[in-house]
Amino acid sequence: MHHSLDDLRETARVVVGPDEPPDGRSHEDEEAAHLAMLAQIAQRQRVAVDAAELEQLPHDVVPSARLLARSGHPSHRRTDRAWKRGVGTQADPPTYATG
Repeated sequence: MHHSLDDLRETARVVVGPDEPPDGRSHEDEEAAHLAMLAQIAQRQRVAVDAAELEQLPHDVVPSARLLARSGHPSHRRTDRAWKRGVGTQADPPTYATG
């Protein structure tokens, strides 16, 4: 089965995002609860952030070089070359989709 990178990004957002609301709760309720949970996790790691601040942050899914290579996406060649030169070993953004 072949999936586009857009499909994979959307799936990753759904999987890590808020759950579907049960009866009697709205999508907004679930999103607020999800952000509050993420803020609590960050605070336990000594990151001073609240749900309102998290809501303002970009929520991007960055495919790994491995996923790009497996997908046949042309940009994986640039990423592979950068890794071979030692570029980006610690500065790469977090990757939410695995490959």
